[in-house]
Amino acid sequence: MPSNALALMLKPILYGWAVVLTDGRELARFRGPGAERRARRYLAHIAAGGGLRA
Repeated sequence: MPSNALALMLKPILYGWAVVLTDGRELARFRGPGAERRARRYLAHIAAGGGLRA
């Protein structure tokens, strides 16, 4: 039986960072100064069980 487990990761993009699932779907994009910090905070929020924010 195949596993459907997905992980979250940070991916560098042009002028910023994206939060993506291991299957390639992009959840959020952060661009500009402080983009990596904002992306890491978003990732931590999701990992802590805070759910997805639009």
